Amino acid sequence: MRILIADPEPKVRRALTVLLHEQSGWYVVGHAGTLCELEKQIKGLRPQIVLVDWALPGINHGEYIGRLAVEKSPVVIVMSLRTEIASLSQELGVKYFISKLESPDKLLEIFRTIQNNLQPAHT
Repeated sequence: MRILIADPEPKVRRALTVLLHEQSGWYVVGHAGTLCELEKQIKGLRPQIVLVDWALPGINHGEYIGRLAVEKSPVVIVMSLRTEIASLSQELGVKYFISKLESPDKLLEIFRTIQNNLQPAHT
């Protein structure tokens, strides 16, 4: 799976990259610290999954995240320290949300669910 991580904090991006690279077949293909960088990275790298912090700096980031979620490609996972963002992102069409207070295992579980949904069904 091709993954793009968008978070304003470089340390968070690094930690998530290490966590995700430990998984077989998962590749972090890019990073973004702002909405502008995220837009460029999505167009250029064509990730299958975007893990994006709700607090990513940029005008109308909620609107942009909602547009991505509706397009369904890439799959969007929103993360935030604020749990009330879960319902807001769901209203925008985002299927996956994780609190930054959750364990890394919970995040990996979400990625595995997405991976299972991305793989073609065997007939």
